[in-house]
Amino acid sequence: AKMVGYNNLSHFSKIFRTKFNVLPTQLKKDIKFYYSD
Repeated sequence: AKMVGYNNLSHFSKIFRTKFNVLPTQLKKDIKFYYSD
């Protein structure tokens, strides 16, 4: 979140979910699962 200018992680997560319809943490888990062996 800080890398893209958000100091408040909760606010970033809410905006991210509104835009992409997935929470950042869930997206990270999904990407790890997709690229795992």
